[in-house]
Amino acid sequence: MANIGIFCSASDDLAPIYYEQASKLGEWIGKNGHTIYYGGTHQGLMETIATAVNENGGTVVGIMPQFMYDNGLASQKADRIIVTHDMVERKNMMMEKSDMFIALPGGFGTLDEIFHVVACGQVGIHKKPVFLLSINHFYDHIVAQAEVAREQRFTPKQFQEGLIPVENVNDCTIKIKQFIETQPK
Repeated sequence: MANIGIFCSASDDLAPIYYEQASKLGEWIGKNGHTIYYGGTHQGLMETIATAVNENGGTVVGIMPQFMYDNGLASQKADRIIVTHDMVERKNMMMEKSDMFIALPGGFGTLDEIFHVVACGQVGIHKKPVFLLSINHFYDHIVAQAEVAREQRFTPKQFQEGLIPVENVNDCTIKIKQFIETQPK
């Protein structure tokens, strides 16, 4: 079973398709017995995916900084909440505990998590993929920018290969299965 880091929005004011797709992904993760490590709040896509994973037999581990925990943001759907000192420790702990990452649509926090993990991979801290679940073409501009960086020799191709765009949940689950099958037992 895999440990999957989830990056996503905590907004409760998104178009229904985002919650539907987060729920569908969470259902697949749960039914396949995987564990998610995510931001741990009871809001937005975070709560949606945690609920779906939890209700379908997966394990849900929230990682959140003390100030968020103290403000009552911890999800009741999490099997466990790990409290960190700050956001940097949260990102590093998620990176350490996860075998791979899935980024659902999100704002600056999600983008920060994606780029943190990708940059750490580029300098050799890990070799874990980041799947960009580009619902409604959400990540198309990020993928295009990564290609510009590669074309202009700012980023070598091998580092761009760790950032994997997928258009829908079905494609994402296929890529996850392929990645798991290539890992040493």
